[in-house]
Amino acid sequence: MHITNYTEFRNNLAQNMEIVTNDFSPVIITRGQKKPVVLISLENYGGLTETNYLMKNKNNRKRLLHSINDKKEILVDFDSSGNLKKI
Repeated sequence: MHITNYTEFRNNLAQNMEIVTNDFSPVIITRGQKKPVVLISLENYGGLTETNYLMKNKNNRKRLLHSINDKKEILVDFDSSGNLKKI
């Protein structure tokens, strides 16, 4: 992950875009007293939005996490509502 301020980001725009597209690494841009922003590649953004969409539905989330559990042998448990419980 690369962190830069707004001025440096603007002065090195092409280099920062190469970081996010080639290294699949986000760039955090600080803006003084304003909230920072994050630059990510379109490919990473697509993955995040797809994951978010798939995890919104409780039944789908439960099925996906069980599949991950089976593959990685990580213990995952759910409450009666289908929400992930801390173990």
